[in-house]
Amino acid sequence: MIGNVLTGKERPAIEKFFVETAEDEYGDHAKWLMKRMKELNIYCNEMNDPASWNTFAAHKYTAPAYGDVMNTSQALTIAIQMEKDAIETYKAFELATRDSDPVSNQKIREILADERRTRKASARTKQQSNASRKQNQTKRASIKSKS
Repeated sequence: MIGNVLTGKERPAIEKFFVETAEDEYGDHAKWLMKRMKELNIYCNEMNDPASWNTFAAHKYTAPAYGDVMNTSQALTIAIQMEKDAIETYKAFELATRDSDPVSNQKIREILADERRTRKASARTKQQSNASRKQNQTKRASIKSKS
């Protein structure tokens, strides 16, 4: 899906990074949270409708509109901010469950560590992408000046 909105020479590598990250976010974090909420008889029907998320979310969500495109740097900037927001949210969850729900607290600490690693990986990937883009621009400028 990210391939539909992502542009740039670095797109294949960045797209792979996003796919792997999404698998972890959904396959581990989101599924566990949904399962745990069900175990605790917590139901949040508002989560079924992404359009309603901003009515209760601490961090606002904006879904890409059909036909939107962004370069790899823009996509990674958004990803880094989303990871920072997730870290803030999971810190609050960790604090809220620390003394009352050790099962949730342990998993939340694991997820928080994952989010921190992903934020660092996103920042590192953005640096590498920007360095690659700058190197390509320098090469093109050099070729152009020789002609």
